[in-house]
Amino acid sequence: MQGKVTRSADNVTFIGIDVSKGRLDVALAPAGVTFAVTNDKKGHKTLLKKLIGLDVGVIVLEATGKYHRGVHLFLHEKGLPVCVVNPYRSRKFADALGELAKTDKIDAKVLARYGEFIGPGAQIPVSKTLSELAEILNTRDSAIRARTALRNRLAAANSSLVLQLLAIGVFINSLAFVPFGMVQSAGRPDLTAKLHMLELPIYLLLLWFLLNTYGIVGAAIAWVVRAAIDTILLFVMSHRLLSAVSSLTMRSIFMIGIAFLVLAVAALISGVVIKGLFLLLVLFIFAVMVWFVILEPDEKNLICTRIKAVTS
Repeated sequence: MQGKVTRSADNVTFIGIDVSKGRLDVALAPAGVTFAVTNDKKGHKTLLKKLIGLDVGVIVLEATGKYHRGVHLFLHEKGLPVCVVNPYRSRKFADALGELAKTDKIDAKVLARYGEFIGPGAQIPVSKTLSELAEILNTRDSAIRARTALRNRLAAANSSLVLQLLAIGVFINSLAFVPFGMVQSAGRPDLTAKLHMLELPIYLLLLWFLLNTYGIVGAAIAWVVRAAIDTILLFVMSHRLLSAVSSLTMRSIFMIGIAFLVLAVAALISGVVIKGLFLLLVLFIFAVMVWFVILEPDEKNLICTRIKAVTS
């Protein structure tokens, strides 16, 4: 139980101790004497010797994790009244005294005057077992907070990765429209339906495995893999069905390879402005290649005729 110290004799000494890992800064009030000892068993014994003959009102320590526990228990076992105060309360008391500076010696003096003016009651130290249990619980809480922060960062990274994978999948899926149109024009729409039916069980197994292994990222990977396989098989079908346009198929494959190369280079470039200029250059080169590589002469003539009709 914590009570009030009611003694007011002139010879009563109030002691403040600022605790750090390896040092104890000690101040006596109202005498104003200060000294320091080490924060170990030898230093604790030295502190006790210096307190012999004093009429100790209360010894005030500031809670500093586990570093104050040893001296608290030692002084309590020697029959001295010890109080542990919250650092926030001692800091507010220092502000009230006008002590804006903060050093170990000043903090010890503030704690001594806290004992002199506030008169806090002595506190029984927590047992070693309870102290260790509290330390374990604090460590557990810190680990849980760190785990939560890591999970949040991982979720943000996974979201970015999923968007990147979906962007790649959309790009690959858009390429499939070229051979898909060729197969449809050959009068064999049944082939694409059969292809998708055959892919479905394989895709579901792959989706189940990757989803259980990598979560939402695995689902995105499964869809990208299916889109890539679908595109490749459609190109193979269109090449075999339409031998007359096999050159167009090969040119389309060539353009796809160039597109993937452009994506790889764009990923290596840093800076939004540089990326934008690079993409404009790529669009210009793409337009030139479509004109000279993909389009047939009659298609070029048709485009030129339409442009003249619009501009005239």
